[in-house]
Amino acid sequence: MAISFQSDGTKRLPRIRLDAPPPRLAPALLLTLWLIGCAAAPGREAYRLGLEQYDQGQYQAALAAFERALAADPGNPQYQKAVTDVRAAIAARPGGEGPPVPPEVAEIAARAGREAAETGKPVYYDSTDGVVRVEAEPLASADPRCRRVKERMFRGGELIQEQIREICEE
Repeated sequence: MAISFQSDGTKRLPRIRLDAPPPRLAPALLLTLWLIGCAAAPGREAYRLGLEQYDQGQYQAALAAFERALAADPGNPQYQKAVTDVRAAIAARPGGEGPPVPPEVAEIAARAGREAAETGKPVYYDSTDGVVRVEAEPLASADPRCRRVKERMFRGGELIQEQIREICEE
């Protein structure tokens, strides 16, 4: 790039000419952009389907959909988080289907279990809105240092989890 000087001594910069791309390249550019968008579409569609299934409580189906989305776009953090979250929801449920037990409800169930073991009487907790109910009932135990307790958690009158725990003196 050469710089020339005008007769008054000022620098004269070369002109840069910007032309539109040749017309034959425009369709190729549009096709490339369209193909890139289509390559991401299977991941987005699988993710959308997974969200619908998750909202309906179909956690195994949601996991399969989220895994398809992640396979289509392995670096997508949103898809990675969806797979992690639905696996946690499945792990929180016996059998892997139905709504997961929220951590605060599981904590209340554990407290009710300890109270039932200590008092030897059934313990019940209801949420203020009446949607969630936790029951803990003492059971017979062969070990005199331990108490067995049946904990049951309900949401909307439907049993969402039941477990028997053994609570031992330390």
